[in-house]
Amino acid sequence: MTSGSDSLSTDDMKSAQKAMCGKRAPSSVHTDIARHGHDMSQHESQGQIVEANTTIDQLEAILRKVHADLEK
Repeated sequence: MTSGSDSLSTDDMKSAQKAMCGKRAPSSVHTDIARHGHDMSQHESQGQIVEANTTIDQLEAILRKVHADLEK
């Protein structure tokens, strides 16, 4: 299997990292990262805010409830 032309090489990744070095995102993005541990702006634009504090157990409980509701 050959790699496609759209795959990124290690050199591409390093040059992308260098290009981003020293760049600052808007302060609101930094606030979101500080509060949630990652950039929430992408989630907010889609109306899908997922709190970083949600545990695996909580997600499993939600999935079990949804599955049970679907079987009714």
